[in-house]
Amino acid sequence: DGIRDYKVTGVQTCALPIYHSRYSPLDGLISLQDWIEVAKKNKWEFLALTDSDGVYGMMNFLELCRENQLKPIIGCALFSDQYYLTILSKKEKGLSALFHLISFHHQKPSRKLMQLELIKNSKDIIVFTDQICLLKELHLKVKGLFFEMTPGLFEHEDVMKVQEMGIPLIGTYRIRSEEHT
Repeated sequence: DGIRDYKVTGVQTCALPIYHSRYSPLDGLISLQDWIEVAKKNKWEFLALTDSDGVYGMMNFLELCRENQLKPIIGCALFSDQYYLTILSKKEKGLSALFHLISFHHQKPSRKLMQLELIKNSKDIIVFTDQICLLKELHLKVKGLFFEMTPGLFEHEDVMKVQEMGIPLIGTYRIRSEEHT
């Protein structure tokens, strides 16, 4: 299920999030069309969109993916002063869960309440975070939970801790601006 379904073999077939489009308020700079061009240039099969605190660019993204024969991954990065996590939807049920969690997030719940909602919806979503406290609290309750390793944003000691807990690692990079040559 989930990330493992994307069958990455030999060649990089997808760009794993975090990608914030221009639709992410004050966070994304690259256009959806430019993101599609990056995917085509690199021969990616899958492409992810994880706008900040919503799915603002989703409809345009889905249309562009369809036109360019790319398989879309829809998700969202949720930020608060109590948690930071990225949620990816699994199929159509996952979209409903994602929409629910975004709405719930906008009510500014405590970390504990957000954890309960993640647990309730865990069969339809994939969650990754670099916050050790969240991982410790969710690792036995959320099947699709991953430790996010973003270059420059994780500690090697944390990798050892999550490996001891049996939490899989996922390498991501955060894309917010255009490539400069």
